[in-house]
Amino acid sequence: MAKSKWIKTTYPGVYKYETKKGVKYGIRVRYTDDNEKWKEKSESGFDNIKAARKRKTELESKINKDLASTFSGDKTTLAQWYETYCTLMQPTWKDTTQLNVLAIYKCLAPLHNTPLSKITLAHYQKYINTQLQEMAIASVKSIHKRMMAIINAAVKYGILDRNHLTAVIIHKPEQIKKEKHIGVNELYRLDEAAEREFNELQHGMYVLMRIGWRRGEVLGLIKQGINIIDDDAVEVSVLETKTLGAETTTPKTSESYRTNTLTGEFARIIIKAYNVAQDKYESENTPFESSSRIFINKELKTHHATYPNQILAVLGRMTNIKVNPHKLRHTFASQAIASGVSPVEVAKWLGHSKIDMTLNTYSHSTEEARNKLIGFVNCKQSSHKSSHETQGAI
Repeated sequence: MAKSKWIKTTYPGVYKYETKKGVKYGIRVRYTDDNEKWKEKSESGFDNIKAARKRKTELESKINKDLASTFSGDKTTLAQWYETYCTLMQPTWKDTTQLNVLAIYKCLAPLHNTPLSKITLAHYQKYINTQLQEMAIASVKSIHKRMMAIINAAVKYGILDRNHLTAVIIHKPEQIKKEKHIGVNELYRLDEAAEREFNELQHGMYVLMRIGWRRGEVLGLIKQGINIIDDDAVEVSVLETKTLGAETTTPKTSESYRTNTLTGEFARIIIKAYNVAQDKYESENTPFESSSRIFINKELKTHHATYPNQILAVLGRMTNIKVNPHKLRHTFASQAIASGVSPVEVAKWLGHSKIDMTLNTYSHSTEEARNKLIGFVNCKQSSHKSSHETQGAI
């Protein structure tokens, strides 16, 4: 006789199936053995769901004790526990969750080789404070949330007695609170440092952040998103983005799909980046297709989602200027509006889905305003050079 099909219930790991005597219940518990081999235990024949759930709890408790005897918080590092943690949790994760967990785990690299019991509150607080200097507070909170899940699982399975990290403080004190924008002279210093120190691809990423692109939009730039008009003009379009949770996602809103026109030096920098990317693909005998990413590493893979922050942090240390992608975006918007560009056009250029009350008081978008914005973006490249020459003469 064919085995009855097990049907999921609302309780994870508890199933129901039909028999001649009516509905029965069964349980499945998945775990790894001492050799980290995947195992599964199942039992059936329970008359009601309450009895099945009770037995599942008992079985999990026994498995947890066995697992705890294999691991020790004093010896097991975060990296070692993470592997087992993923094995235990993956059956409940969606594909996007797995990608997100992996991306966040990479951010925990400074703690990977530390035994779980040695990750004290003071040790962890120092790590969090360092991340707050380089990342947005929302990103740091996402990292912390996943770290708590990893540590709580270690407690659940008896590897640690308790979670010692819950009292960590995640906020930016007033003395390290970052300004939302950069001054004009500081921005020009960053421009000069980027031109001097960055390679062609890094320089192209900087230019896009400089004109207000989000970091995910920069990393998501594909061949199809670049239209080279001539040697001094190019159109760049947002068609894809890359985030912490996924390799490819769609832009935030319908307004985020947009095309920006660059001329002059900024255009030439983007064209150089395009040519370098093309050469990289061709040198590896890989087709340079319309969907090929522009900003890639040696393995032709898109950089990690935090890579734009990392290169800007390097630039910041060189110039002693605190800078990140969002700050460059905010700076662009502030300077454009201060220069007399229509806030409506600035909102369109940045891909905003909404503009605040002040922006709504301005007139509707016009072709004249659009051309004025394009002129603003590109004239800055030459005006700051002449400004420096004048200062030097004085």
